[in-house]
Amino acid sequence: MTGGPVIIVGAGHGGYQVAASLRQAGFSERICLINDEAHLPYQRPPLSKAYIKGSAGPESLMFRPEKFYQDQKIELIAGRAASIDRAGHKVHLASGETLAYGHLVLATGARNRLLDLPNANLPDVRYLRILDDSEALRKIMPSKTRAVIIGAGFIGLEFASTARIKGLEVDVLELAPKRDQLIIDYSQGMKKKVGLAAALIHNPKVLFLDEPFNGVDVVSSRTVRGILKKLVERGVTVFFSSHVMELVERLCHRVAILRAGQVVALGTVGELKSQIGAPESSSLEDLFLASIGESEETRELSWIG
Repeated sequence: MTGGPVIIVGAGHGGYQVAASLRQAGFSERICLINDEAHLPYQRPPLSKAYIKGSAGPESLMFRPEKFYQDQKIELIAGRAASIDRAGHKVHLASGETLAYGHLVLATGARNRLLDLPNANLPDVRYLRILDDSEALRKIMPSKTRAVIIGAGFIGLEFASTARIKGLEVDVLELAPKRDQLIIDYSQGMKKKVGLAAALIHNPKVLFLDEPFNGVDVVSSRTVRGILKKLVERGVTVFFSSHVMELVERLCHRVAILRAGQVVALGTVGELKSQIGAPESSSLEDLFLASIGESEETRELSWIG
């Protein structure tokens, strides 16, 4: 690509990636990344959960250290774009500075809808979009006992889950008439995580999950397993149904095998082996097949056709 400097308005993931990819592809002309925050470009997804939960500093979120931008000759310009002169190929900053461009990239992302309600400017009414918002919430949460969250999308539910883990009572307000509408556009793995987050808002003592790992990517699966492990450590009883025998054998303390809706075997894997009279080397799959009266060698695959 040729044709003069590239000016990128917005230093979120999109803006950062454009700048880095241009250099990786061999673009040699000037690149300016306009950033209206006092931080290097950073990841935003952790702001609603991992960052608030942890103790790591802002540097843990940064895509790259400052030296990367120096080495790649990517100019980080602190400021806000005020106007664009398309005919003159110029960007005017709020500071009064003007930048000429050959190509202009707008990567500003979205902003919160501000509350138009009485008392919306009280000190404890907070928004969550940028790192400074997350940092402020992390500092005040230990002194609070209750959170009211407006919006049950991904960010709202992740923050709700984090608040519950930190011991706050949580209320979530959402205008959507049906729960399923909130997550209809999410991937399968995201649906599982959002659904689990929604359940955790209520601080359950018992949790029932149906195929929690079905269709879930590796990263999401590991996240869900970590959450379930922490719940069990806190004394929560977790029931989940699954057809993935290896997973059940690895995660569950006790197993129930059902046939036609009836429990035909119940206990630890070791207890099931004793009940069924199966060899010590038997896997849970072997125990399952023996319990429902089929053998791996003789069962017919009639379900195929």
